[in-house]
Order: sequence, then structure tokens, then C-alpha cells
Amino acid sequence: MDEGMKPYYAFRRVMLVMALLVMMVISIYQYSWSLFAFALARELKWSLATLGLTFTVFAYSATFIQPFSGYVADTFGPRKVSVLAAVLVGLGFLLCSRATTPLEMHVFYGVGSLGVGILYGISTASAIKWFPEKRGFATGLVVFGFGAGTALFNWVIQQSLDLHGFRPTFLYLGLFMLVALVPTAFFYKYPHRHR
Repeated sequence: MDEGMKPYYAFRRVMLVMALLVMMVISIYQYSWSLFAFALARELKWSLATLGLTFTVFAYSATFIQPFSGYVADTFGPRKVSVLAAVLVGLGFLLCSRATTPLEMHVFYGVGSLGVGILYGISTASAIKWFPEKRGFATGLVVFGFGAGTALFNWVIQQSLDLHGFRPTFLYLGLFMLVALVPTAFFYKYPHRHR
């Protein structure tokens, strides 16, 4: 291996691990929602049909932001976009801890969902751009994190919901997301040939 290439290969491995960790954390929005929905229905007596709209807002927000955010990240670099997205993810849960109406819950969850969509797209793009010779493996590993986060976090979230209720759980998770995602987002950059 060329000595000059060692930092490149070392950094891209770090980048892949960071993207995997980001995906594990943001997966909470999608794969833990049902835990929150049942807790909200129990504590606030909101119907599951009403709460289902929150997940619909998540799906649309996280999906339709990706092409726009990908264009912005390609144009200006992924770091600034990723840091903003990380703040949105944490802020969404912090705001959800204060929600008093279904509309507030829809809007606040939607705010965080925008961040989830941005980070999902940039994490996947980073894997592809840093591992052009192993795109399938790198992308598969990063996307694996989105499912693996569920196995790691859901039992803790359920315990917190049972012991503390949904407000403290949203609050603690929002703070955790900020602490975990914002510093990690600073690692995001694309190889020079990809601007």
C-alpha cells in the first residue's frame, strides 16, 4: 500500500463506522414509534388512528427531503448539512416531550423526521463515495445499522416508557441524540473527487 494513501484508507473506515452509528441512532424515529404511540394512547388517551398520522408525517418528511438534501450536500459538502440534520433529530424529540396536542406531536415529530431523512441519505452516500470498489458491502453495512439500532435501543426505550412515561423518555432520548449525533456529524465529508 502506498504510504500516502494510509490516511485515506484509515479515514474511510472511521467514516463508515460513524455512518453506521448515525443510522443506529436515527432508526429510533422509525422503529420505536409504536412504543411511543402506545404510551401516548395510554397516558393522553389519544386514539391510535390519530397517532398513526404522526408516523405518516415521519414517512413523508424523511423520504421527500432526501433528494433536496443530497443535492445540497453534493454542492456544499455534507458536514454542515449533517450537523444541521443532527440538531433537527435531537430537537424533534425534545419538542415532542412538550407536546400537548396531536397537531403539536405531528409537527414536532416531523421536524426530527427531516433530520432523519437527511442523515439517512448522507450516510448512505458517504458509504458509496468512500468505498467505490466495495459499494454493496459498505452500503449494506451502513443500512444494517438502521435495523440494528432497534435491537439495541427498543428494550431500553420500553423500560423508560414503563418507568417514567413518554415525556421524560422523549427528553432523555432527544438529549442523547444531540450528544451522539452532532459530534459524529462533524466527521462527514466526501472524498476530494466528490467535492
